[in-house]
Amino acid sequence: MANIFAPNGFQDSGLQIGAAWSANQTRYQILYSNTHTIFQGDPVTLLSSGYIDTLTPGSVSSTVMPVGIFNGCYYISASQGRLVWSAWYPGGDQLTNGVVYASIVDDPNVTFVVQTGWSGGSPVPATQAMVGMNATYAYGTGNQLNGQSGAYLDLNTTPATTAAFPFRILSLVTDPPGSNGSDTTTAYNKVLVMWNNEFYRQLTGV
Repeated sequence: MANIFAPNGFQDSGLQIGAAWSANQTRYQILYSNTHTIFQGDPVTLLSSGYIDTLTPGSVSSTVMPVGIFNGCYYISASQGRLVWSAWYPGGDQLTNGVVYASIVDDPNVTFVVQTGWSGGSPVPATQAMVGMNATYAYGTGNQLNGQSGAYLDLNTTPATTAAFPFRILSLVTDPPGSNGSDTTTAYNKVLVMWNNEFYRQLTGV
């Protein structure tokens, strides 16, 4: 069955050693005046201000890198007048001068399942020859109903040994058979990745 392009961001798939991951980190904050939307499953970065934000694909370097994958946030809603949990950061409705706590999957040893896609050109599937290569990503369109990311692994930039690329391809995903993304012969198949260039894998701070 041909795959359908329906990315939902980077979904944690446990630790590299095979154990489950459950250590959700909420020590990060988003600046209350930030108007960017951030969806559950989006890569995010830690700014020099100490706040997190979206990270433009292609801008990753030895000094600008992801800190993890966004997993929701707590903030005081200006419209509801109470503390709310949201799977996505809407970029609005935060109380002025309020604190926005962000939950981030920041363990550098967590693996993720992600759908592949193309930000341009003609899409082709991820192949076995790409296993072990580094790759970048694109954001896509997030879902404002459930807060889910539209991010995907962007094969329009060919996976390579480039050190600055943030993700390392570990394997092609074939389970469960017949599910969307499990067909390795057509475009938009899914892969298992882990961090290559990430905040806790670098010796340089922000």
